[in-house]
Amino acid sequence: MFGRKNYPDYLAIAFGNMAGDVSEGRISELMMKRGDESEFGLEIVLKKLQLVEPARAFNLSRRILKDPNWRILWLDVFGYLATIDSVEVEDIFIQYEIENEYDPRDNCRMITDEYLRNR
Repeated sequence: MFGRKNYPDYLAIAFGNMAGDVSEGRISELMMKRGDESEFGLEIVLKKLQLVEPARAFNLSRRILKDPNWRILWLDVFGYLATIDSVEVEDIFIQYEIENEYDPRDNCRMITDEYLRNR
């Protein structure tokens, strides 16, 4: 699963259709807000960008990881990043492992461990 081409599933396609506006202005607006509606909005924008603009999806993923208020989306972000074979992703994952103590229930850590094992 890790390091392979990320093909959309039916949910990703549906989210892509629901996302609508994926401009930087809308992304900034969503990130400033808090709550279920903003969380869902940012999640579907991220999924749409993964399909249509991977470079922007990568940048948004980094932005989400830098904002502890959006930790709820980190598992989605780590899952997406694990599909990208790059030194930059490797660096992000190593940094995560350095900054976070080991917790066997940490799903993000499981993703980073698996990714780094397969590099």
